[in-house]
Amino acid sequence: MMLKKSCTILLAIMLSFAANAQEDEYFSPKTEDSQGSTFRRIANKFSLTVTTGYGRTYYKHDIPGLTILDANGELLITDDSSLSSGSPFTAYKYWMNNPQPIVGTLTATDAIYSSDTSTFKIRGTGTNIPINLSLHYTFLEKFRIGGGATFEFHSINNLRPTFSDSLGDYKSDYKSTIFKRYFGLIGYNFKNYRNLSYVAEVKVGSFKLSKKYNYTRKSIAFDIGVSAERHMSEYFRIILKPSIEFKNYSVALPNGDILKHRMITPYLTLGASYNYPDLPRCPIKFCHVQINHTHGGKKFRSRRHAIYKKQNPKYGENYPQLGRYKRKNKKKL
Repeated sequence: MMLKKSCTILLAIMLSFAANAQEDEYFSPKTEDSQGSTFRRIANKFSLTVTTGYGRTYYKHDIPGLTILDANGELLITDDSSLSSGSPFTAYKYWMNNPQPIVGTLTATDAIYSSDTSTFKIRGTGTNIPINLSLHYTFLEKFRIGGGATFEFHSINNLRPTFSDSLGDYKSDYKSTIFKRYFGLIGYNFKNYRNLSYVAEVKVGSFKLSKKYNYTRKSIAFDIGVSAERHMSEYFRIILKPSIEFKNYSVALPNGDILKHRMITPYLTLGASYNYPDLPRCPIKFCHVQINHTHGGKKFRSRRHAIYKKQNPKYGENYPQLGRYKRKNKKKL
């Protein structure tokens, strides 16, 4: 239910983002008649993107053939299925990231759940604040290839067993940590509408858990998403991107059993992307031409192309409305 609600919110945000697009015809970031240097023409194909946002990790754990033990409020794992009240036991705590043995005696108030055939499922969530940095190269106007890195602040909530209400929560030995990811990416610009571009993107790479995790193996991280990119100028875009990532890792108990932990994380990120101008800036300080133009047989971009303002270099838009009609000046009319 929570995941369905999150997806509905993301869809509403994307529709709102598109509805607020300006009415002008979509313009390509490529300057078709560029006369810039070879270096500029090549560098213009590269885009640097920085985003941040929010993610929610849904954990899923398969625990086959083991016994779940709630002892003194701690959710433990043991391979002893013959326990009864008064029996001594050796179990493991913090089995999600760094299993530690614990020795005790089972009391009448402790809860136990054991089966030789069932696969136990323990589910919970964590929150993620990612900082993403990537660089991609655009070719054939629609295709992208590149790579990047993510540094992520991760916190974990208590985890609940799905098979019994009599057992307590799993409590981790940490509240927050930092994850890292390094990835390659491919993308496809499948739709241009007004001043918006829609890009499907896939990221595949490795992830590194913090030192709080003593894992034996891990999978690749696979992320798929669709971004809406609003062109604020010829070289600057604001990006809104929902995506979902899949990954897993395994932890070995001291007795040799292997626990597999899956992590599914929907993200919503917001950021900006910038590519190097393919034309040099006009050298004439007092030039007010708003479109790409020529001086002395050489072509230059306008000095009025501010990356923080919506700007179509084909006809210039820095002053679409006279200052006398803006904001508080209306009251003076």
